[in-house]
Amino acid sequence: MIPLNELDLLFGGRLIERFFARKYLMTTAQLETVPVQPCTSDAPLFKDTLPALNRCLDDLNLPYDINESIIEEMLKSLEAAGSEKGPAYWLILGRIMELALVAAGHYADHCEFSAAGDLLVNPRTIRVGWKGQRFWVVKNRHGKMSDQFRGPGMSRENFVRDFKENGSLETLRPALLPYLLERMKACGRFSSDYLEGVDARMKKIADTMGFLCAGGINTGQQLYIYLNRASASDRKLVAANLCRFDRRRYDHIGREVDRWRNGKLFTSVFLSPETMTRWRAAAMMNEYLQ
Repeated sequence: MIPLNELDLLFGGRLIERFFARKYLMTTAQLETVPVQPCTSDAPLFKDTLPALNRCLDDLNLPYDINESIIEEMLKSLEAAGSEKGPAYWLILGRIMELALVAAGHYADHCEFSAAGDLLVNPRTIRVGWKGQRFWVVKNRHGKMSDQFRGPGMSRENFVRDFKENGSLETLRPALLPYLLERMKACGRFSSDYLEGVDARMKKIADTMGFLCAGGINTGQQLYIYLNRASASDRKLVAANLCRFDRRRYDHIGREVDRWRNGKLFTSVFLSPETMTRWRAAAMMNEYLQ
């Protein structure tokens, strides 16, 4: 649920049942599978093997070949191709996390705050319910709910009051970064150091956006003009507050997937020691039984 103080900023007017049903009606069954935007990458999607998906990830030109839709497609391909029993599955999940971090950091550094916010905080799907109604409505992801629902002459104050008493919001699909982080924490496969690093970089993305907005820099052009006119010390200050994420971890994970495939992965920077010990013992037992 979104707190009421956030509703004050987003909503206006009063939901009218007729308008609600006629224009935006969706049943719960229809919401069970909400389609993502089609992938715009030329890179092929593999559903057969994890090594093929890893090679597909190798071929991406970070950060220019990626966007939220492509990251979602890679996640869907992982779920279709893999087994959660082996390290390759979890390593590629971590690699997809790195993909999302690099993309969000690049967006933030270039003042594309909406795109960065979509990956960091803005849920992919929110549904709106109304007391006494059996139906839910998908909220427009960008823009105010008042623009989506308010009828002529309806005040924001009336809408907020009525929604507090009768309405509800439910997040069906959270933003990708918190979703991936929660999944990585819940599986128990990743090292605590790596998860802490992921969390720190997510906070860095938020800090970068806050720093630039506080300085009145809201577009890439404004940032370019400012840096051209700024002193050396000011340029250094800006640089220190940008993300500047690279693909080193992303490539490292890809190499670990290849090493595991070749039977040469004995330790991992990203997976926990307990996880690696358990998997090595299982592999040795399988080899013995064969």
